[in-house]
Amino acid sequence: MSTVLQKLLDDYVMGTISPEDRQRLLSSLRDPVLSEEVKALLLEDLQTGRYDSENIPEIRERLHGRLSGLINSSPPAKLTRRVHFLKTAWFKYAAAILIALGSVIYLLINTRNGNELAATNTNKRLQTDIPPGGEKATLTLADGSKIILDNAANGSLAQQGNAQVVKLSNGQIAYNLKGLSGKVVMWNTMTTPAGGQYRLTLPDGTRVWLNAASSITYPTAFVDNKRPVKISGEVYFEVAKDKEKPFIVDVDGKSSAEVLGTSFNINSYRDEGTIKTTLLEGSVKVAVAASSDAVLLKPGQQAVLRDTTSVARSSARQPETFGTGGKQVITVSSNPDIEQTLAWKDGLFNFNGSDLRAVMRQLERWYDIKVTYEGSVPRIIFKGGMDRKVNLSDVLEFFTEMGLKFRMDGKTLIVTSSSQYPAP
Repeated sequence: MSTVLQKLLDDYVMGTISPEDRQRLLSSLRDPVLSEEVKALLLEDLQTGRYDSENIPEIRERLHGRLSGLINSSPPAKLTRRVHFLKTAWFKYAAAILIALGSVIYLLINTRNGNELAATNTNKRLQTDIPPGGEKATLTLADGSKIILDNAANGSLAQQGNAQVVKLSNGQIAYNLKGLSGKVVMWNTMTTPAGGQYRLTLPDGTRVWLNAASSITYPTAFVDNKRPVKISGEVYFEVAKDKEKPFIVDVDGKSSAEVLGTSFNINSYRDEGTIKTTLLEGSVKVAVAASSDAVLLKPGQQAVLRDTTSVARSSARQPETFGTGGKQVITVSSNPDIEQTLAWKDGLFNFNGSDLRAVMRQLERWYDIKVTYEGSVPRIIFKGGMDRKVNLSDVLEFFTEMGLKFRMDGKTLIVTSSSQYPAP
């Protein structure tokens, strides 16, 4: 069995594991006997440097150091506001063994300290098997016709004026321009559903990543002295440089971002209560719609736009929804968590500093489910993250090991209170 488990771990680390073998590895981690074997193999691999890489030579030291620190840490308090979910969001390469390492960490902590898991369903797999989101989107053309992109074959999809819409071999959409004649502008809209994400290359070469439940509306050709687009949800941009044509992003008609060529992320989900624009490189001018308020971001900064009613609800510990009235205010953070901001683009969940409601909103969008609560919502702040390429049942199983309780009713996840955590 050691040989089989070693191959599963190796394939997982190298990113070559099949969906079937991924589930075999997870099943092994749930087995009390096999999990000890996996733990021993992983520790041996970390100690001997089996997973060293030319690109990231420090992987063994960092993984082993963090794992040792967790093993030697004191047991968590019974009633706590902070939960170390999977302490594995340190650097990208480690994402390959997030689930395996996270499971081993929990096994080590609970075995070493003799703690019993508080959930009533600890040894009982939740009866749900909702797969993770994937490459799904709908392209709505200027004439109103729709193309379901996850079902469309590679190659030419449509001809719009002088622009040819093409689906590339890697699945993303691009535009081939034959030249511009006249000033006719046709607008397309790409929309991702809950449980979907997609990539797009705009006619000017700008690259776009759409997160779940998001959209972008754009012209088939930028013919004027500006490059306007409209978005909702969460979108990451790598804007092609053009000093003569600034790139303008309209965010739900409530905010705008103006750039010449840069990389940045905008999160404008209404149920998050804010619009966050995070700059990686270049410069971005973020403005409040129908206002003179604006800020110029530098790399590593984040502009946060919220309205005063959201601020009031936040102070009252109520769910926030952006754009429900009140004056909009904009602030700048000079030390945002960039890794957390871009986790979705890298195929990860990053829950650092998030409360239970915020974590569940991510699950709603990625697994296309609805989350409801019975009784008071446990007051928990999460740490760490995990791979997004796993079934919902695998995510929820980790939550049950933390003492939270759930049940499924169709595609509705019902969260029940747990005495292990304090109520608001």
